[in-house]
Amino acid sequence: MQKELNQAKADAENARASEATTQRKLADTEANLKQAKDEAAQATKEAQQAKADAQAAQQSKAEAERKLAESEAARTATEQQKQREADPLGTWLRGLGAWLPGR
Repeated sequence: MQKELNQAKADAENARASEATTQRKLADTEANLKQAKDEAAQATKEAQQAKADAQAAQQSKAEAERKLAESEAARTATEQQKQREADPLGTWLRGLGAWLPGR
């Protein structure tokens, strides 16, 4: 009987120790899960910011390309105007040639 009682006490002590170990492991797992969730949330936030930055960069690039095209058009128009101003008689004759028969 004493042997059975001692065995029961040992089993109870082992169960308490096992429960404590399990509780520590559970707490560690919960802490790791919280950390993983926090890291995932931070990564999501950073990815969203990177996406917004990329969109802003794309818009800036498109705006710069539009301004460059406008600048090129203005430069071409200015060069053509300078050519007309440099040779007004030739410009007038070329314009007149468009009205002449046979052209």
